[in-house]
Amino acid sequence: MFNPPWVGKGDSMKNWLVLLTALAMVACSPIHSKVADPGDKKLPPPPEQKTEDPIDYQLIEEQLTGEGLGGWVHAAAKDQQVFVFTWRHPDNFFINVQLPLMADDLTVWQKIGELKRHDYVVIKGKFADNGAPIKHLQVSEIVDIKKYEGPSGDYNYKTDLVTELQGKTEMIAKVHIVTDGGAAVVVEYGDRVIPVFNSKPALAANLYRNDKILLKFRMRAEPNRPIHLNVDTSQDEPIKVLEAIVDGHDTMIRLCGPLVMFPKSPQIKFNVYALRTEDFDSIRRNYTIVNFTNIELFMKIREKLEEAWNSKADSAVYDRNKFINRKIMVCASGKKNVVDPTQANAQVMPEALEDVELYFSE
Repeated sequence: MFNPPWVGKGDSMKNWLVLLTALAMVACSPIHSKVADPGDKKLPPPPEQKTEDPIDYQLIEEQLTGEGLGGWVHAAAKDQQVFVFTWRHPDNFFINVQLPLMADDLTVWQKIGELKRHDYVVIKGKFADNGAPIKHLQVSEIVDIKKYEGPSGDYNYKTDLVTELQGKTEMIAKVHIVTDGGAAVVVEYGDRVIPVFNSKPALAANLYRNDKILLKFRMRAEPNRPIHLNVDTSQDEPIKVLEAIVDGHDTMIRLCGPLVMFPKSPQIKFNVYALRTEDFDSIRRNYTIVNFTNIELFMKIREKLEEAWNSKADSAVYDRNKFINRKIMVCASGKKNVVDPTQANAQVMPEALEDVELYFSE
């Protein structure tokens, strides 16, 4: 686990590192992630212009076939047989990759089926030879499991993809991640996450996480659990951006929605708060409420939101990887901040404590 060398209680560098660590890892991490400099307002180049993959796959393979590869469970959707493992570089917490898990051995697969999000697990195996654009791990042995003991809950998925996608050839979805230069896109539809193969990577190379898109697709026969799709490249404009999350970056916005809390975890050093928006197409986004330029103000905002959360904690509902409290509505005014295509959530950056308004219901 990442433990930066903080010095002095109240030291400004300590506050900065705590803030950076917490906010960089909020919600689901991207497939490849290097944290952006929050003070840099220049937008980064699109993903296809990156010339170096920071993931050391040789090191991962050596550990897999040797004493074991340690990491955290990123996702665990047992009904869809989706289990995703997060590996982090031992010398740089912010370099990480998400790797889906597979197993031929029934006993090993049953152990995988018991995993929960944020569990720490040590595994042995190899990279699967399945031709997928996202690397998968073929697990032969689970060496150790350390269960996550932080805030969590049971979540029952509401979207039945078999029913929802039956007979459909297009959908409005939200981008979850783009990998392999656009050869694979993972989208969110309802409360499900769907892998999509893309034979024309250039169509997706410039997408940002949380972009709202119209996707024209064909259902894949294999693999069918979880359901996989193909981008239907025979159609005109098979991936159409309906709303780019980066639009409005560095401009003043005001958003309102129920209060969301990402709980302290191996990825987040303290509870981080956000607000939820949902549009007419049922596309949901979480906007983290932060201020990178004024740490003292950020701490006051966080304290204000935490006090409000605690006052209505009994109303909070577990929502896959976070909690949401619909009895606390928050309106936040400030600059919109989207500095990287892989950024987990867009941000609202209030300039005063009064820019964060709270409203309560019974």
